[in-house]
Parts: sequence; structure tokens; C-alpha cells
Amino acid sequence: MLTGVVAWRLSCPAEPKHDGRTLTEWLYPTEPDFEWMPNDLYGHIHDEFLAQLESGEPWASPNAPAGLASPDGSPRRAALRSLGTNALPWLFDWMASRPRPTERLREFVHRKFALPLFHPGSLSPVERRHVAAFDGFAELGALAEPALPALSNLLHQPNPDLPLVWAIACIGPKGIAVLTNTLSHRRRDVRDLAALGLGLEGSAATSAVPVLLTLIDQGEASYHVLGALGRIGCEPARAAPVLRRHLERIARGDSDDPFSMTVLLLGLCGDDAKPAVPRLLTLYEQADSAERASIRQALNCIDPAAGARLPSDAGPDSRGKADVP
Repeated sequence: MLTGVVAWRLSCPAEPKHDGRTLTEWLYPTEPDFEWMPNDLYGHIHDEFLAQLESGEPWASPNAPAGLASPDGSPRRAALRSLGTNALPWLFDWMASRPRPTERLREFVHRKFALPLFHPGSLSPVERRHVAAFDGFAELGALAEPALPALSNLLHQPNPDLPLVWAIACIGPKGIAVLTNTLSHRRRDVRDLAALGLGLEGSAATSAVPVLLTLIDQGEASYHVLGALGRIGCEPARAAPVLRRHLERIARGDSDDPFSMTVLLLGLCGDDAKPAVPRLLTLYEQADSAERASIRQALNCIDPAAGARLPSDAGPDSRGKADVP
């Protein structure tokens, strides 16, 4: 058995290196308190739209991608570009990895006995491998296109995650196309994850806008679908009718999709959303304080005169709707 193990290890290709450092040494995060990204990137998208309304910034202006790739000329980017496609098998294996037996044992002991086998609040080893893979794919960009078929297969496996979908988006137009096709997935959680990845690429994902509008018109306007449309940007004249029809569905009780997100996006449409003003004024009367704030801000951008006629914000708070997933 020992001979077999040694022979297997010798037959495995060596991990690629650049400038004396392995791919793992270039990418794997080892800091005990490592955090991949702030929660605001994916958990409070409506706050971005509210701030955009308050600033008066036009919605259709290009939004910068939120990608985490290194600056041009950085040592890590140079290392990944030098390794090129030789890095892809390793990056894919990391992205496809699941907890190893020893990691599952440590997690079980941690949960069962509350022993600090992991640093409090830190990412698990498998999560760190996924982040390392994401960083590698983001650095390679279009050079990673040969990995797209294998990565797209992972979207149909249990529990796909944000590093996977964002890595696909970072690969370029062909990756954007993969995620756009994933918006038709039968599972809503997978569709939402694909929408989140597309939204994080900003205006680079403009080709996904028609499918996002179709989803909204079909009553599939989840928080992340609306968030993707808002982050990518859309011509107001194109988006306003779709959003207005969705607002009508919400008003009739035919949809429980995020109310405030729909209202904020209508506000970004400006003058093109004026046909929605009567409905917004009616909804204001039944809205809670958070929803009223969204309606007031939207009306200030759509029809300032109508916004000025609103009563003081002291409405009911009993419904307590929230858009945060």
C-alpha cells in the first residue's frame, strides 16, 4: 500500500510555480481573520439604489464592476498570467472541492463541543479554497475560458456558492453568457445566485438585461434579480413599463417580491416612471415607515410635485416588510 501511495504521488503533476512560489502560496488566504468581502456587496443592495437616488446620478450611467482582481502590474496578476492555462486544473479542483474528512471531523467537534478548532468568525478551509479559486479565475479573466464548461457543470451540483458564480462572470463575455443562461434554471436559489454574480459585474453584464426584464415581467422579480438589473443599469424607457406592471402585481397581492426594491428602481427611471405615480401615492397610505421612505425618495425623482404633496411620514409600522434576503 505504501508503495502504491508513493507511486501515485510521484505520478501527480507538480503544482505550478512562478518566481519560486506555488499557486497555493500566491492565492490561498492564510490569515486567521481573513474576510473575503464586506456584506454590503451582496446583502444591502437596496441601500446602493437609495444612495443613487439621493445623489441624482442617472441610472443608465455605466456602473463600475465590483471585481476583486489585482491592479495591472501587480506581482500576483503577473504570476497568474505567466502560469496561464497551466493553473486551470488546480483552480477548478479548488472550486469543486468539498470538506475533506478531517475538516468535517473538526467542524463536527466544533459544533458538538464548542471547541475553538477554527478561529472564531473565520472562513473554513473549503471556503478558503473556493476564494483562492475565485481569485485565480478573476486574475486570468478570458484566459480561463477553457474552464467554463466544467465550471458551469458545478452550477447544477448541490450548494453552488458566490465564489463560483462570480468567478464565471469574471471570465468575460462567455462567462456572462453562461450565467445569463442560468437565469432560466428551475431552482430559484440558483437563478438568484446567477443574478447576483451578474450584478457584481456591473455594466459588463449588459447582455443579461433582456432576460432579467423578462423574469421580472413573469413575476420572478426576486431581490437579486431586481438588484442585478439595478447594478447593471438599463435604459429607463425600457425598464419603467416592466417595473410598473410588477408594482401592480404587488399592489393586487399577486406577488410578495421585494416592494421597496421595485419602488427604488422606478425612482431611478425618473420621468419615464410617471405613469406609476398614482399607484405609488395610493400605496403610500398603506405603507410602513421604511416603505414610505422609499416611495418618498422615488417620487422626488419621478415627480417632485407629487412628492411634495405627501403627508408627513407617520404611517403604520405593523407590516414590517424587509427586502434583505
